[in-house]
Amino acid sequence: MSAEIRNLESLSALAVERHVSTTPSGSTVISYAKDLGEGPVLWLLIPQLQDKISLFVPELPGYGVSSRPKKDGFAAVGQALLEASHELFPNRPIILGGHDRGARICHRLAVTHAHPPQDETANLHSYKLLGTIMLDIVPTMVQWQAFARPTAAASYFHWPFLASPIAPDMIEAYGGDRWTHDALNRISTDDSEGLKAMQSDDAWKVYETLHAKRETIEGSCADYAAGCYVEPPLQEEDQREGRKLECPGLIMWSMRNLGKTHGDVEAIWKQWFKDESLLTAQGVGDDAGHYLPEEANKFVGRAMNDFLNKVMIASLVFRGTSCLVPLHTFTLPGSPGPSDLPGLPGLAGLPDLPGLAGLAGLAGLAGLAGLAGLAGLPALSALSALSALSALSALPALSAQAGLAGLLLLSFQQGVLSDEVGGRSLAVFSAPSCVLLPLAWLRVAQISPVRLLLIRDPLLP
Repeated sequence: MSAEIRNLESLSALAVERHVSTTPSGSTVISYAKDLGEGPVLWLLIPQLQDKISLFVPELPGYGVSSRPKKDGFAAVGQALLEASHELFPNRPIILGGHDRGARICHRLAVTHAHPPQDETANLHSYKLLGTIMLDIVPTMVQWQAFARPTAAASYFHWPFLASPIAPDMIEAYGGDRWTHDALNRISTDDSEGLKAMQSDDAWKVYETLHAKRETIEGSCADYAAGCYVEPPLQEEDQREGRKLECPGLIMWSMRNLGKTHGDVEAIWKQWFKDESLLTAQGVGDDAGHYLPEEANKFVGRAMNDFLNKVMIASLVFRGTSCLVPLHTFTLPGSPGPSDLPGLPGLAGLPDLPGLAGLAGLAGLAGLAGLAGLAGLPALSALSALSALSALSALPALSAQAGLAGLLLLSFQQGVLSDEVGGRSLAVFSAPSCVLLPLAWLRVAQISPVRLLLIRDPLLP
């Protein structure tokens, strides 16, 4: 039985489909995917997410099943993965996610997305990036700089060793499967439950079998060589030229592992984001080692779900279309009722948006400027102003059972947008405001003049 088939058996309960993508960059990418429709694609397979978000789970080229691209480097491997994902999920918003070597690919892709190259690959970076999740890494350049300390250099001796040209021959002579087993033992947790999770479904045997092959040894060494000779100069240039991460990011790390080596991991990552507010950083304790998705599965899963809630609410995706519909919020002058509403960018051409006719209690709605001509909203085309919704007491009947579809526009003097279950305030409006909500994604649970309470997206936990 091949390692891939053995591994696929453990994925059968997730109902994912296997795909083989021959990419223009020269890599044959093996991936497992689960499509839930027009939602975003997440590049990290954790069972807690399987029915909440579409999944694209590629095997990292060069590590056993997928072949290497023509060029080595995080950018080249990332390009191959983008090509494969575009083949399966064209025109989808994406949340990147990865652990260790995969997280380094995510870092390079996220920076390149914010600062795309002016070459033939530019179209690959035109997708909507909602966020990125990176587990147990610091930027590659920072990792190399840490080796100035003898203890760090000894702990991570495999970094310079695998990057050396003699490494493949030496590992093959030692035994690639034996090398892999020893490495897993060295880096994994001391916690018995975490170790059991790591070794479940014969996982270690899968890794050992794959790394017994010469092509896997060469591919993994090429990855580390790229992390030595290619990526650090690029990151130095990124920092010098101000090319930062510009999307929301979740960074998690083992406090026993990475935290011990680098200290304040959050402070390190703040220097790599354009705005510190984009960063969500969380250390993982309880003796969890390097392999966080296995060793601290539940903890990491909850943090990822919280992050998904955050980015999905910040940029609502309208199901059934390939267009992103943001949560538009306008602070409007005047009281009790605003008289002018700016246009709503990003909504032109959306199909199937039923009108607001039939919604009880909307008698005070005089008009909506900026929505004229939208398909499905013909009744609003002649209206030019919004008025008389300064208080929400006129909307007592709205509830999760109302069956409202399409878009609901709410105006209120003050309000708090909250997560009903977690109780977190997502947005606070202190002035007369107007909020556009796609009710295909949100259910209104309770409305009052001082509190706007929304239940989370039904596809999210």
